[in-house]
Amino acid sequence: MKHKKYLSIISFSAISLFMASCSTENIDMTDKTQTPGNTESEGYFITLTAEANENKSRTHWDIDTDNSLKFVWDKSTDDMISFVKRDGALLNFSDDTYYSLTTVEPDQSTINKASLKIVKGLKNPYQDNDVIWSVSPVKKAKTNSADGSASVEFTLPDGYVQTDITTTNHLIPYVFMTGKGTVSNNSASLSFTPLTAIYRFKIMNNDTETLNVTEVGITGPFRNKAVIGVDEDPTYSVSSESGTYTIKVTTGETGIDIANGETTYLYALVFPTETANIKDNITLYIKGKYGEVSADYDVTAACNAVYDFNLDSNKYYDMLVPVSRQGIVFSGVEIDEFTPGGSFDVTIDK
Repeated sequence: MKHKKYLSIISFSAISLFMASCSTENIDMTDKTQTPGNTESEGYFITLTAEANENKSRTHWDIDTDNSLKFVWDKSTDDMISFVKRDGALLNFSDDTYYSLTTVEPDQSTINKASLKIVKGLKNPYQDNDVIWSVSPVKKAKTNSADGSASVEFTLPDGYVQTDITTTNHLIPYVFMTGKGTVSNNSASLSFTPLTAIYRFKIMNNDTETLNVTEVGITGPFRNKAVIGVDEDPTYSVSSESGTYTIKVTTGETGIDIANGETTYLYALVFPTETANIKDNITLYIKGKYGEVSADYDVTAACNAVYDFNLDSNKYYDMLVPVSRQGIVFSGVEIDEFTPGGSFDVTIDK
């Protein structure tokens, strides 16, 4: 087995830079006075505004013209929830529940700003050192708040459907992130961290004919489930009894055409996985055709032969998939941390 490693310097403009290790949204209360509702039962409300540093944050990624990614806020009325904790115990909102929906309204003039609002009133006034903990998205999550504790369980889908090479909209419902901040003088700053990593299949058509791709994926012990609590580090696992998960992208009924000599990117997500320590086999595969000739290929190798690094949250990985009518090979994995970073290439001798 031969390993080739090389370093490359990656530069991005300020508008498209996405810091992999410390994504944050700074959320400040503009109104320093808490506002009670019209009746005592409505509780206490605070108005939040969100400002995301462009080089540190995102709610999802949009593809720019040069295949870099730019920050985008997503409008939401029912996909973020917030908890409030004091001295280790969750506080009740006005309806005696432990969490509230939190709305997000992007600023129309400034791409890195948004307004947030915790929809329910807190039953009693906020105090200094109260902890606000927010989670998004929650439509596809399982929320637990029994016995005064809070946790959220989130599982990635069995596959993603991407029908256009210029979109990442299919990822939006699954970019799972949490944020936490402490109240001080009726204000708070929440630091959000995405728990997912981007896994991008970089499909290179090395043939003389057009390749029509209908599916690409990689199967192995990749983590697709996360559980996180307000005062706990996240835990990651494989949700299936088989102990494997397929990071998979399909391309719809008509597939996506890749001209000879061209490259196309298909996007998926994965949770942190200790790939460098896993000896089990993983299988990379692609489904498609050259004209009327099938181009269904796969290749298998030991996980730690392909990766001598682990997959981490909030980072970006390219799986290189060179294809021709002779098949595919594990030609390499590139790591993009959106800072001056490195690349990784491995050739497997058979």
